[in-house]
Amino acid sequence: MNKITAKTPYIKQGNVDVYDFGTFKFHVYNSNDVMADTSFIIEGKDALVTMEEPLFKACVEEFISEPGW
Repeated sequence: MNKITAKTPYIKQGNVDVYDFGTFKFHVYNSNDVMADTSFIIEGKDALVTMEEPLFKACVEEFISEPGW
């Protein structure tokens, strides 16, 4: 397993950790908002699964703006 931690210019408030398991990637988005939300994305070859999407509008916009998703 390779862990890549990314803080991109597209993410103003939170951060994204990406865990590469070879056959799939596991993305962890930490919103760093007042609720300290954490969202999860499992990225496979042909599909994505999201869990625990952000609650606040600004975090949702940030969550979906990440260019790697």
